[in-house]
Amino acid sequence: MREPFIAIPSLIKRNTVLFALAQSFTGAGMQFAYGLGPLMVIALTQSASLAGLSVGLIGLSRFLVSYPVGKVTDRFGRKPGILLGLALALAGTILVWLSMRAHSFLALAGGMLVFGMGMSAAQQLRVAATDMFPPHLRAQALGYVALGSLVGLAISPLVISGAETLALKVGEEPLALPWLLLPVLIVMGMLLIAWVRPDPKEIGMHLERYYPDYSPPPPPPLWPRPMNMPRPSAIQTSVTVPLSRTIIWLHL
Repeated sequence: MREPFIAIPSLIKRNTVLFALAQSFTGAGMQFAYGLGPLMVIALTQSASLAGLSVGLIGLSRFLVSYPVGKVTDRFGRKPGILLGLALALAGTILVWLSMRAHSFLALAGGMLVFGMGMSAAQQLRVAATDMFPPHLRAQALGYVALGSLVGLAISPLVISGAETLALKVGEEPLALPWLLLPVLIVMGMLLIAWVRPDPKEIGMHLERYYPDYSPPPPPPLWPRPMNMPRPSAIQTSVTVPLSRTIIWLHL
């Protein structure tokens, strides 16, 4: 059965645009880890066999941060969890830059891990975007955020190429300077997230206040439940999904 048309309130549109713009700025940073990370590992270790370590650390960071940040956002709201993630990512970029200045592989590994944890936690903005929409419009909400990711793919090469040109003029390490410029994008993303009001979790808990024509579906029966449909716990879901993705990345 086709779902009835529901107009999207202007407040929800505003918040969705802010999330998409924030994703375009913060999402650009993740391309640094995939594009520059292997080159930085080779530069510090002189070993091509360790080139995939940076990507592996990003996968490990997802596994480490997924459950804690989920607990934070469920308890305190989506915005605090996202801002906490971006703050971690900001600290990670500084560590990565310092690692290249000090030529320290251990510092690079630690910085990549912290950066990956922060960027993975910031992906809660996708959950926040879907919170603001009725169930049958949540795929559309994800599409808006994905559009921001596409813009981020265009921003990343521009920042890296500009940093390389600037590095030659100021005598900075070309692989390090992009990480010193990345905090500018992260701070812009944090400002955009801070302008989102109210917290998407509050909107999601009271959708009927924002969508007058929306009527929440009846809750599913708690009993009896089919024996072949076990309900996974939050811990199982938050651990197994990132772990499976990490295993896939480590085998790429």
